[in-house]
Amino acid sequence: MPGQQEPAAPRSRGGARPSRLPGCQAAFAPVADSTGYPGTTHIAQDQRFLLTVYRNATGGRVPVVPDVAPGFNDRGFRLPTNHPAEPRQWLPGAGPASTLDHLFRCVAIPELDPALPMVMVTSWDDWNEDTGVEPIGGRPTHVDDSPGANAYTQGYTYGGEGRTPLQTLRRDVALLDRRVGEGRATAAGAQGSPSC
Repeated sequence: MPGQQEPAAPRSRGGARPSRLPGCQAAFAPVADSTGYPGTTHIAQDQRFLLTVYRNATGGRVPVVPDVAPGFNDRGFRLPTNHPAEPRQWLPGAGPASTLDHLFRCVAIPELDPALPMVMVTSWDDWNEDTGVEPIGGRPTHVDDSPGANAYTQGYTYGGEGRTPLQTLRRDVALLDRRVGEGRATAAGAQGSPSC
């Protein structure tokens, strides 16, 4: 209607607007909010807030399924769009599956809907967006074959993860199974990990 203001994008408890979900280019916040190592951003709290928004939008009648990813980088085939890479390392020097581990434990487990105890993993051989969890051989590197040697990697380390993402998923799914069995893996339940 004329004269009506469009509603503002939702904000998290900390006042920040939620950033993108793994593998999703839609954003409620400036790209800068999801740039850098995930552990230096608000991505975990933004995702938890967004899952709450989704749950509240349905009045709790429709289960909301959390989604996690090992990282995200589509710069190899969408470089002109200049999307920021989401590294597989939660913080500098962290393990090659630490982003996956942190998002699983600190977003998926505490936000699990007891009516549908399921977690989606953005992956399954999606190599063009660097979300694969299958074994990755080679030596880790932060350089690429672009003229400046980092247009694709943005200086983050890629390759050589081996079976680490699969081993991380195995541990995190086992933790999830234990928490569901104990009745503690719910949106209102315990935090995913003391480090969250």
